[in-house]
This record gives sequence, structure tokens and C-alpha cells, in this order.
Amino acid sequence: MSGASGYEFGLPKASISTAKLAVPYEIRTGSGTLIVPSHMFHSLPEDAKSVSIVIASVDKTKLSEEARSMIGGRPAVELNLYVDGVKTEWNNPEASVSVAVSYTPTAEELQSSEHLTVRYFDPDGRVVAVPSGKYDRAKEAVTFATNHFSTYGVVFVQHSFDDRQACMGEASDRGNGLERRHKRRFVQSIRAFGEGETRGLHYAAR
Repeated sequence: MSGASGYEFGLPKASISTAKLAVPYEIRTGSGTLIVPSHMFHSLPEDAKSVSIVIASVDKTKLSEEARSMIGGRPAVELNLYVDGVKTEWNNPEASVSVAVSYTPTAEELQSSEHLTVRYFDPDGRVVAVPSGKYDRAKEAVTFATNHFSTYGVVFVQHSFDDRQACMGEASDRGNGLERRHKRRFVQSIRAFGEGETRGLHYAAR
């Protein structure tokens, strides 16, 4: 999977459309780790045959100048949902997906790792702070929680007072409690893909 631009993993429809959180699923890739809650969807079309999530590296040339300047050489990822092969918007205020993006800080960043965080880049080019974003030394990754899929980048910024207040307000909601619950890890046949390749993946769970 070395050099892959993204990873796709298929999920059993029933496992991510429960009425409430029953079990989180941990999915690991070369780009990072996702923890997906079982109540990710309130409902899915009854005739839906396949559901998959894609985490892929972002082509930074397609981002705004502001976004490229903020990210620099740090990683940026795009999260997408596909239902029956069709890209589908996901946004659920009641269910958060926890994300850990692998990153090795520079010596300077490591000395002030509290300034490593995450920004969300919307389709209109706007840059939005992700209050839950932070560097986790134990995981050697920048982590955050989100309830919608989009483009996210690791940045190094001096936090404003408003940022710190927002972080404190959302601290109890990070990961929707997923880190504190038992995680079921997918043992998968993940097929990494590169530019222009057809996506495809099957899963096996335990």
C-alpha cells in the first residue's frame, strides 16, 4: 500500500445504522485511523447494497492559496461516503467520527505541540477551525472529531481566546465518547488506490 493516495473500506449497512451507539468500529489505514460509531446513520435506503468510507490524501494544488499556506508540508485528508458507489453527503450532529491523522512534527512544532490543530476547508474555499483538533503524542497523530465528511488539514497556529473557549466547550463531546467505549476493529481486505484507479474493497469483521 506504499504510495497509495487513498483507502476505501466497505461497511455492513446494519452495523452503522443503529438507533443509538452500540459499538464503535476502529479502522486503521496508512493515512490514519477512523473510529466510526454504529449510529452513524439514522437510516439508509432499504435497497442500498453497499456502503463504504474513503480516506484519501488531498491534492493541495486544488485548495485555496490560504489553505495551502496554512497546511504547508503537513498532511491534508478528504473523507467521503459512498452508497452503492455514489458519493453521498454525510452530516449527523448526533454522531461523531473520530479521526487520527498520522503526523511527525518538526522539532519546533514538538516544542509547542499545543498549537498543532486542524482546519476544515469547505467547497467555497473558507477555512474553519475544528475545536477538537489536537496533537496526541502517544498516537503520533493529530486527532479530531467530526460529524460531517469533507476536507481537513493539519495546521500549526497560535490559538485565539475564542478558539480556546470553543475547545473547552466541546471537550466533553470529542469523539462522542468513542474512545471510552469498547472498539471493534475491522479485519479487512483493504485495497489502496492511486490516482485514476477504480475503488473496490470488501470487509471481514470480528
